[in-house]
Amino acid sequence: MTPATNLPSLAEIHDLDRSTQTITLKDQRKLSFNIFGADGGVPVFYFHGGPSSRLEGSLHHQTAIQRNYQIICLDRPGHGLSDPKPGYEIVNLADDVLELAAHLGLDRFGVMGTSGGGPPVIACAYRLKDHLDFAAAFGSAAPIYTDPTASRELSAFDRITAKLSVSLPRWIFVFLMGLMIGTFKNINTSDRYKKIFGSLLCDADLEIVESEPEFIQAMMLSIIEAFRQGAGGPADDTVAIVKDWGFLLTEIDFPVVLVHGTEDKHVPYSFSEYMQAHIPNSRLVPLEGEGHYTHIINVARSFDIIEGIYTEE
Repeated sequence: MTPATNLPSLAEIHDLDRSTQTITLKDQRKLSFNIFGADGGVPVFYFHGGPSSRLEGSLHHQTAIQRNYQIICLDRPGHGLSDPKPGYEIVNLADDVLELAAHLGLDRFGVMGTSGGGPPVIACAYRLKDHLDFAAAFGSAAPIYTDPTASRELSAFDRITAKLSVSLPRWIFVFLMGLMIGTFKNINTSDRYKKIFGSLLCDADLEIVESEPEFIQAMMLSIIEAFRQGAGGPADDTVAIVKDWGFLLTEIDFPVVLVHGTEDKHVPYSFSEYMQAHIPNSRLVPLEGEGHYTHIINVARSFDIIEGIYTEE
């Protein structure tokens, strides 16, 4: 594992967050975002995991400066400082990106995201192909929750959530997500994190948790920020991922890169295998023996993969 020498301290994250901005979209929702990395660098929209927030983009800041990337990280609806949008589909997130890009004067840009931030990447590949330089999803969730065959590797909880999402009222999911807030607020050490989420840690992720305590602190800060307005936004995000995304993977004709740790216990490697099998002209990059957190720790490698593959195109 590459040492995470570029992770910011909590004080540095708070300092970076002072430059957070908010715009009003056409539907009158407020959209919050922050820009990290190199001023004038190659623009990239980065989509945080779920639940998380724009603060997750700060973990890419120093590496992005070194590699000349400008990381634009927005709060998805109801997360952080962005207004909620109950009932949205994943495809709608691409429309928010296009509005923000226009506000920033950007016609072309890349998109990348991790875990729950992978689906917005896929949506952009579908909707915004004429604006994209690249689309890369790391350890991404996939639209398999309603596919009875592909969803066999899901946990019982995820299968139940997917099944009930089409019939139960929103408030139930908000309530269930709200139960997690106290848990996240009580995680302030690696040992505490291992005690609560140990079953989701493969050996590679466990090594990261034990050797990089600032990683856990930074991620908890970003996750807690996701609940600034309560549990509504994270709940809507979860439901959007497990329901129909608003398009078919087979309809995508922009080349997509899928990077996934083969030992990932948070999001199974088979999710990216499924998407690679259904997205035309996609490329799957397996990270042998690695898990879910490697995509945050090894940001330089992520840029290496993107640059290597899209240079070939």
